Amino acid sequence: MSRVGFISIDQNCHPLWDTLPKLHALAARGWRGRQAIEDVDVAFSRQGSRPGDRGLELLPERFYRGGHSDWGAALFCHDFLGRLPLDVRALEPYTGRTTAALARLLQTDVDALYDRWSPSDNWQLVGPSYAEDSRWHRVIGDVRMAEAGPHVRALVAHAREDLLERFPQAEAQARIRAWFAEEEAALEPRLAGEPSLPLTTLYRDWLQRHLPPGVGLCLTSELLAPQRPAAEHALLALFLEHYEEAAGAYNAAVQESRVGIAPLHLRQGELPFFAVCRRGEHRVRAPLLWDGAAMRAGDLGWPVCRGELPLERMARDGVFALAGKAMLLVLQARLEPGGAPLALPHLGSLYMPAAYAFERTLRAQGLLRTPAYPILRLRLGFLDHWRGCPTIVRPPPYLRDLLGLDEAPASALGEALRDAMDSAEKTLRALADD
Repeated sequence: MSRVGFISIDQNCHPLWDTLPKLHALAARGWRGRQAIEDVDVAFSRQGSRPGDRGLELLPERFYRGGHSDWGAALFCHDFLGRLPLDVRALEPYTGRTTAALARLLQTDVDALYDRWSPSDNWQLVGPSYAEDSRWHRVIGDVRMAEAGPHVRALVAHAREDLLERFPQAEAQARIRAWFAEEEAALEPRLAGEPSLPLTTLYRDWLQRHLPPGVGLCLTSELLAPQRPAAEHALLALFLEHYEEAAGAYNAAVQESRVGIAPLHLRQGELPFFAVCRRGEHRVRAPLLWDGAAMRAGDLGWPVCRGELPLERMARDGVFALAGKAMLLVLQARLEPGGAPLALPHLGSLYMPAAYAFERTLRAQGLLRTPAYPILRLRLGFLDHWRGCPTIVRPPPYLRDLLGLDEAPASALGEALRDAMDSAEKTLRALADD
């Protein structure tokens, strides 16, 4: 008997990312549901950008001094067995030195340390996020083929070459070339002929070709539209009615969970929500603020009368989604009556400890009584599927040095990777010193 009703929400919804394995795993267990293509998150950012700057580029994800990083939620692709970005400050508990002291010991400086060790093998589309001014930021739904199309082509070509390098056998290379040829043939009419096409529409068409039965597609903004029943905006209403208590619970959860989320500034009336708007030809968002009588976002404002959300007025002003920040969104998507069980990878999202702590506090204080659907965790068991697999894999250079293997059957490489990870964890535990 089929289970009904999950929701999955992802940035970067294309077959070179983990969206499809997640959906096929759910379908294989009898689940039906919807995949929401993220269109309300900030599309990208680049350190040092200013309003009026233009230009997008594909760059490896990385950190800079102080833990800052570029952002590329609209389009990215990770090299096979590639590295994650490293915030060099994370080494301090293991070296017993500040990052500046470590740089001096190595006869270099902090910026050079970040340049050498921070970059990852995740290639992402980055650029200035500002729309008209610093108050409004472009969202993924604003990105069109005219600017993203060349980068989609480049990323697909990069992924193909990376996989050909990782799998040297003729049979594997033939499969890789055939799969990419089919994908590129399907994509090219959209890339070449429709410069005004939203990137999210390309993702919808691209995913549709590979979806399992029982899974449909939508946009995240459709789940969060102000035109939906007021009961589905219960969290926003809760913050307006009980601002100090709700904001205090939010900040306590942030502090307790230590997941790197910025707390709310209560004096400024910060709300953990964004207003996502149509402004001329752009799709943009700005944080929502509350002064006790009206909500504001950027240069727009909406008085709140008798506690009723001004949803119709907001929609008339171009607001097409009221999106919670990451910690809120995972609760927002699960609340009855409009929510559903939310599907996440086994180790994602990093915000869940804070989200659970926030929900527990709201319920303990009697502020939230609306039932919430559960989280569905998917463990894909990537290395488990390599057991007994004879396909030759050539790991990237950093892993070759670590493992002492130029290439090996997937079964042997999987075991070597497990041993290396176990050894690394033991080393880090031995080095850690509070």
